[in-house]
Amino acid sequence: MGLNLPAAPAGFRGLQPDVPVVGYWRRLPHWRQVGATYAVTMRLADSLPHDKIEWLFQAKSHLERTAARGCSTGKRCPTREDERWSRTVARYLEKWLDAGYGECLLRQACHRATLHDSLLHFHRERYDLSGFVIMPNHCHAVIRPFRGEKLEALLGVIKGFAARGIQSSLGRTGQLWEEETYDRIVRDEDHLYLALRYLAENPRRANLPPHEAEVWFDPSWIEQGWGWKTEWSVP
Repeated sequence: MGLNLPAAPAGFRGLQPDVPVVGYWRRLPHWRQVGATYAVTMRLADSLPHDKIEWLFQAKSHLERTAARGCSTGKRCPTREDERWSRTVARYLEKWLDAGYGECLLRQACHRATLHDSLLHFHRERYDLSGFVIMPNHCHAVIRPFRGEKLEALLGVIKGFAARGIQSSLGRTGQLWEEETYDRIVRDEDHLYLALRYLAENPRRANLPPHEAEVWFDPSWIEQGWGWKTEWSVP
């Protein structure tokens, strides 16, 4: 794309062609590379109706049928077809989630505050968070796990902390989050910029007033030109 961007923030590393990538599927494709930065989407369990979930299952089945297997490292390699379908899944997910299906508990400031605290609890200790946006029924974030940390485990901790706090405040139990999280490896600086810009613009694109969403960027990233202040921003 060749965007005219400032120097990449310290610690960021895009997808490395000479480092093994491993993949697996559930309803969605997941790729992992040591040291990578990820754009992730966590959604509440009631945020998609059944027909949308079935479409994701069909997309997953297509990936499994068409993907080539094996590469020089002996690991499963992402193909152009994988990437095309990943972009398609992301586009539909964004559209459906912004439609506001479900109870939309995160529309309430008290519940957003619980998730905010959960996201930042291990920031700079077990992972780096570049930024996140909390929408009424989902959350997007850009995160880099530290060496030895697994993305799935970290997201499980974040969602677990938030679920316990939110459910306790409501006086109820049960599943709050959809177990599976959508994630993509951030390929390069251009992709990083687009992912972060999406965080900043998501509430406006969904026509949300400032009291129904929250945008956060690491202050050090803003200083380096990799974050935005918006009317939905919090300290």
